[in-house]
Amino acid sequence: MKRSIWLLTGIVLLFLGGCSREESKETEKSTKKAPYVMTESRTVKTKSTSDITSLFNDINYSMTRWQNGDREIPRLYLTDISSRWGTQSQRISVKVKKAIFFQMVLPLILRSNELILLDRERLLALSKKFPALETADKKWLQQMAKRYKLSKKHDVPVDRKKLDKLLLRMNTIPPSLALAQAAEESGWGTSRFAMLGNSLFGQWDFSGNAMVPQQQRKELGNYGLARFKTPLDAVKSYMLNLNTHRAYKKLRIKRAELAKRGEKITGYVLAETLDKYSERRYAYVESLRHMMTYNHLGVADDAYLWDKETIFLTPFPDPKPKPKTLKVAKRDVPSRDVVMSAVSEGNQTKSTPTVAVEGNETMVAVDGQEQTEKNITITQLPESNLSTVERVDTLLTVESNSTTDDANSSSK
Repeated sequence: MKRSIWLLTGIVLLFLGGCSREESKETEKSTKKAPYVMTESRTVKTKSTSDITSLFNDINYSMTRWQNGDREIPRLYLTDISSRWGTQSQRISVKVKKAIFFQMVLPLILRSNELILLDRERLLALSKKFPALETADKKWLQQMAKRYKLSKKHDVPVDRKKLDKLLLRMNTIPPSLALAQAAEESGWGTSRFAMLGNSLFGQWDFSGNAMVPQQQRKELGNYGLARFKTPLDAVKSYMLNLNTHRAYKKLRIKRAELAKRGEKITGYVLAETLDKYSERRYAYVESLRHMMTYNHLGVADDAYLWDKETIFLTPFPDPKPKPKTLKVAKRDVPSRDVVMSAVSEGNQTKSTPTVAVEGNETMVAVDGQEQTEKNITITQLPESNLSTVERVDTLLTVESNSTTDDANSSSK
């Protein structure tokens, strides 16, 4: 177990030399290296933290290597944050929990940066040839301008001014900063939003498909927390957010200034520009810096992914929760609140209840699956008609997904 705990003790901050151009030395080295092509991969399924630490030991993903100066990180991609992590992380020490979290998230951060860097290298090459570009290169620039929110449409021509703005935005994020923010925003991956929707960075979503907080602030609109298919998608979205949103313009300018002066771009330095990421403002900045210093995250800025196999770490599906039974007296009219409480016990779940009535029978269905004791066809009713329920002659058996409501933050 101890071998799997790295990035925590005995690690000192390393500061490498500066840069000779806008991109760092690490970037220059990577330009001489062919893009990674996945030739071998495997999937490892896990049920517990012991399964994870066992895998770490098998691939020598350990503190010993890190202390010996090896910055190579395995291509280990977590495909989903299991709701079991919320309870399992309470059974292990804070030290082990933090180590597992950092070890799981760092490869995702490095992969996201790797993809950004590939695009940036192409952009730098096109910048030198501009405006004498091939048609395919012009179309690619237009697509990148839209992705980085410099154009509203993908077919808008890119001029020199827009290309320079794209160079300012299309760049990597120091892993130490991303690790600190992921831990801070998700409570080490134990927040309700992390486990329900792989949300690691607390990004807001106004699309209507978001995970709604229980105490939503109506004055801010119909917002929620963005959900993602995988944790890697969450990391990519976070980096795009920092690279495009007007609130983080200071970060992009600071990053470019450091590169121009030939100074190393670190998470600790860029953290000072994120006073608008949280309502806590500069207290949030100090919290990030404390986390980076206390957990020796600075060395993560020198890490890189290995060129060996890709490992997809996939949690086994969560076990089916035991049914909860709600007994409603005959002729009582169960309100929407009663039904919702029976299904979710006050917590947001991945399922939406539907009430159905046939004759004198009333039932509750979750995701269209009958949850009563009798084999009666369910007729779904719109949410607005839940109050039409008139009679109940059976037990309403519904399923409840109990999750951690808020981030269980630990000492940094």
